Amino acid sequence: QQQQLLQQQQQQQALLQAQQQAAQQRQQQAQQQQHAAGGGADEGVGQERNIMASGCSHPTVGPIVRGTFTVAAENHGRPAYKKDTQVNNLDVMLYFWDDRDGPNFCGWWFGPKIGGDQVWAYHPSRSTTPPKTGWKVPYDGPADPTLVLGKAVPQAGGGVAGAAQQQQHQQMSAQQQHLLMMQQQQQQQQQQQQQQQQREAMLRQQQQQQQQRQQQLLQQQEYQRQKLEENRIRMEQQNRLRMEQMREQQRRQEEERQRQQALIQQQRQEQAAAMNIRRVMQKIMTVRQDEFEAAEKELSEVLQKDLPGCGSQGERLKDEAEAALQRTRDRLARDEQQRQELERKRKEAADKAQELLRELQGHIKAAEAQSKKLAEEAAGSLLNTEKDLSELSVEEIGDLSKAMDAAHEECKKKMQACTAMILEHGAAMRTSDLPQVPTAQAGKPANDAKKDGDEAKEEDGEKEAEKKEEPLSLSKLLNRINECTRGTDATMLAARVAKEKAVKRSSAKKRMATREAVFEKYAKASVMGKKEVQNYAKGEFKFEIPAPALEVILDSLVDSGAKGITKNQFQRLKVRVGIQREMAKDSVRREARLEKERKLAAQKEEYSQRLKAAAEEIAEIEKTAVKAEADGDAAAKADRSQATAASLAAKAEELDKVVKEIRESIAEAKKTIASVGEDVPAELKLWLGNEEQKLSVRLPLCDARLIKATSACARLRDEARRRECLEISALEGRALKALRYHKSKAEQTADQLFEAIDTGKDGNINEAEWLAFFKSCKKPEPKEGEKAEEELTQEELQRLFRYLNEEDEADGIPKERFQHFIRHFMKVAKESMLTTGFGIKDSGTVRRIEVGEIVEVLKGPFEEEAVKVQRVFVKAMKEDGAEGWVSLAGNQGTTF
Repeated sequence: QQQQLLQQQQQQQALLQAQQQAAQQRQQQAQQQQHAAGGGADEGVGQERNIMASGCSHPTVGPIVRGTFTVAAENHGRPAYKKDTQVNNLDVMLYFWDDRDGPNFCGWWFGPKIGGDQVWAYHPSRSTTPPKTGWKVPYDGPADPTLVLGKAVPQAGGGVAGAAQQQQHQQMSAQQQHLLMMQQQQQQQQQQQQQQQQREAMLRQQQQQQQQRQQQLLQQQEYQRQKLEENRIRMEQQNRLRMEQMREQQRRQEEERQRQQALIQQQRQEQAAAMNIRRVMQKIMTVRQDEFEAAEKELSEVLQKDLPGCGSQGERLKDEAEAALQRTRDRLARDEQQRQELERKRKEAADKAQELLRELQGHIKAAEAQSKKLAEEAAGSLLNTEKDLSELSVEEIGDLSKAMDAAHEECKKKMQACTAMILEHGAAMRTSDLPQVPTAQAGKPANDAKKDGDEAKEEDGEKEAEKKEEPLSLSKLLNRINECTRGTDATMLAARVAKEKAVKRSSAKKRMATREAVFEKYAKASVMGKKEVQNYAKGEFKFEIPAPALEVILDSLVDSGAKGITKNQFQRLKVRVGIQREMAKDSVRREARLEKERKLAAQKEEYSQRLKAAAEEIAEIEKTAVKAEADGDAAAKADRSQATAASLAAKAEELDKVVKEIRESIAEAKKTIASVGEDVPAELKLWLGNEEQKLSVRLPLCDARLIKATSACARLRDEARRRECLEISALEGRALKALRYHKSKAEQTADQLFEAIDTGKDGNINEAEWLAFFKSCKKPEPKEGEKAEEELTQEELQRLFRYLNEEDEADGIPKERFQHFIRHFMKVAKESMLTTGFGIKDSGTVRRIEVGEIVEVLKGPFEEEAVKVQRVFVKAMKEDGAEGWVSLAGNQGTTF
């Protein structure tokens, strides 16, 4: 009875669970419909600080998530809750995670920490507070409708936790009562619908299955719980081990870091000390003699101060410092020797320079004396202000100028001597202007003090001697040379100006005297009347003044009451006569110009006629070029699909002939235009050039029009060659087909076929033998219902013969060329056997021929009656040159 009662209870529990699952599914569907109707928004618990999670049928997750939660933090803009009690020493957090890691990770989560890898439940809602229902338990499983979140209400004596437990017990009691009612209703329905025996059998079967499932579920839950506990313990152990390893590693890293820092600090201090010492060492390497003692003292002090802090570099730095001091002493000693040597050379050069400068000074004094002499001579002749040079003749003024030029040449020679000496010895003389080499007294050894004192006394003596005689300077002497040159040039410039003025005045006086002499020659009683003026014009210019013009001249020049033209008016008379002479010449020139213009007009008309003829010729060329261009376009656009090679070649030849004629006409037109401008006067060259240019620019346009015609001609020739190749190829195919058919039917080889055609037995096939053979050769009979193949015409055979007779030999086609033409090659498409005989059954095997192998057909094809296949005798093109019989195709249609 107890077992039956236990079974009934288990059965009732199973029914209750089934009904509960159905109710949960209906509730979940209703929630989903509610979400869909409301835009998918989840109803949250609201802005509550304390919430409670209840229900959850999952055996592992339920005890973890059930309980009260309090706001503990904020994450991703939402409040984060923490369970008031821990579970297995783990916190239980309820938090929101946004879509920064992807939309599948966005929602509300239950887990031991915020953002951790371990989670227990999940809800995809994006609400501002945790949703009440619809939680997935576990996070990747189905939604658990029993897990419900709500507000945690505190009670008067028990606090929030007691109130939550009481509310939970009330909810569970209500659920149990509801499930019992549902169970009674279900039993009544089953009793009414089924018979008692069937119901009991089904119940027993259901109980057994449910018991088995429950046991399996319990076992799985227990196994999962144990696994979770083992995993938790193992993870805790691994975490503790990792933490210990991390702490040990951090300790070692800290020790290593401190050791490295100490080592770096020590190295920095050593480097700083070494840098201080090397800085002073570098400084001492470049000091002067007077700075050496201070630098040596500074180096000693820095060695004493920083050398102990250099560590392992101390000894090396000490040796380097001693070596630097020694090198500096040696350098200073060498510098002193060089300074003394330079001073000695400077003194020698200065002495030599003074000697050369004294010689130069002598030349300068001579030049200055000559320059002074030149100035005195100029002052006494051309520059003499008390003397009127205009009284002298031009020849006398020239004599004075020659004397000045001779004196100037002498002065220039003196100056050239100075310049030549400066050019030759300038570098040596400039040393006197160079500064002296400074002496270095500081830092010398004490035992040299007496020697330096003696040298100082000697230098003082030399300075006293130099004060008595100041040394010469090249720059000062150059200034003297420049002053002498400027003085000489100024004197000569003034002399030239004075000479030019004197010459002009003397010439003017001479011209005035000549004019007065001419006036006196023709004047009568110091005046010139009409007769005297006419005599003057005839006698001086061989020109007779016209009477009207003479009257006008006298009226304009003779004052009222005067007898004639006076001496003062003679120059004006000369001008009037000159004007009348030019007027007479202008009339002559005008007649010559008009005559020349008449001749040019006649020549221009002649050239115009020739240009007109050239223009008509060019117009005819343009018309022909336009037609050639149109023909080229028509040829390019014409349908040539049915044209033969001969017609295309003839069209190309015709078009090419037209283009050639046009080009020749263009060349002739260019020659005509060029011949028009031969021997043209200079006055018509510009006009004629413009007219020729107008005609010349039309010819290139004609050339441009011929481009299309030329292109069309080239395309026609290409198309003709291509068509000829195709036509010849077609003729070859038809001829080969006829030759091979005859060869096969007559069972002949290539040599035998050649002998059959070559009836003259001269080793060549002539045209008559070629035509005769094709008339008499064997031809295939057309099959029933089919049309006979078209035979080659005589013209086609002659064309093919000319093509085969490559060198147009009179004897005809030689045997080698014919054999090359008649040769028949085939490619193996499928492996086959090369046999020794024609018959397949009775023949031996020569070898196997492979796919892609090339063979030459020597005989055949012949049909083997036994198997009804076509057989040919072939020769392999491989090195072995194997020969034998092979089938073209099998009796089932397989091609070999």
